[in-house]
Amino acid sequence: MSFRFDETDPQLLIVYTAGEYTAENYRELGRRWVARIERGERFGVLIVNEPYKPQESGKSDHSQQEYEAEEINRLVNAFRRDYRHLSRINTAGYANVYDPEAAWVISARAQAGKWESWQVVAESRARYMYGTHGGIFTDVQDAQQWLKSQLLQPPIDLEGLHSDLAAESTNHVGLYYGSTTGVTEKVAFDIQATWQQLAGETLVPINIGTVKDLSELLAYDYLILGVSTWNIGQLQDDWEIAFPQFDSIDLTGRKIALFGIGDQYGYPDNFLDALGILGNELIRRGATLVGYTDPSGYEFSTSLALENGQFMGLAIDEINQPELTESRISQWVTEVMDVFGLRYRAASTPDASTF
Repeated sequence: MSFRFDETDPQLLIVYTAGEYTAENYRELGRRWVARIERGERFGVLIVNEPYKPQESGKSDHSQQEYEAEEINRLVNAFRRDYRHLSRINTAGYANVYDPEAAWVISARAQAGKWESWQVVAESRARYMYGTHGGIFTDVQDAQQWLKSQLLQPPIDLEGLHSDLAAESTNHVGLYYGSTTGVTEKVAFDIQATWQQLAGETLVPINIGTVKDLSELLAYDYLILGVSTWNIGQLQDDWEIAFPQFDSIDLTGRKIALFGIGDQYGYPDNFLDALGILGNELIRRGATLVGYTDPSGYEFSTSLALENGQFMGLAIDEINQPELTESRISQWVTEVMDVFGLRYRAASTPDASTF
């Protein structure tokens, strides 16, 4: 049985995947989702991830799979840009149901706290992409009950934190990022929190997808820019959309610090390539990159982010080394502040045990 929809319950938009993940499937999901939003309905979205059962010899076209994955990522990110502000009001929750016999589910259930950590990831991604709560389940009825309970809850306030930060911010340092699933956004806010603690200066993390004119970046004395690597060494698509505008911007002499998100084990041949693509373009436009980091401690084959044996910025791998993210950010922010010529706020400087 193929990818199919169940909308018999007006409060739920249910998808049974049959293990299929094509762009056209998700294009249709987007159309149905948007239609409900435009009708002003309040509902929950349930994705039932069924095991894939190949009907042929089991051989697959790897290049076609890569194409479909790339297109789905673009569709999801386009939905976030165009509809999250409306989805926040109408979509009560976003739930995924997984096969309880799947190897990764069994493994996560067996490790203390692992399943709970995946729940946190599901919540974070649903907030970022769809403006709603998220959850993972192994039983369809449990997921349905959870979604029905979310219908009774008020919409998430996505703007409150950003508004509070904006009220305290200055135009000294600009912090911009591009994020598809919310991981780069999380790291941007982690950097913001560390910066606030050390410098007493509030940065407002700004999604580059919301910026219509990149000349906005020139309003800042210094810049911190974050990018994730997608598919086979490609720019995250918000940055890809903005990229052509660099041709009309002069960054001569401007100090810019970069941070990049990648997967060193899943993509060892293009780990952090997007960091290198962005970094080289900034250098071409006259910028001076700061905040280079040592690649020791990472396992990968090649990376466009390397220049003279150093990464062109902070390297974060939230998939394989999340336990190192906090210390890496703390050390890097301290170094970047020094290069920017900024002073620590003595009253809030953490003691050595923090690092």
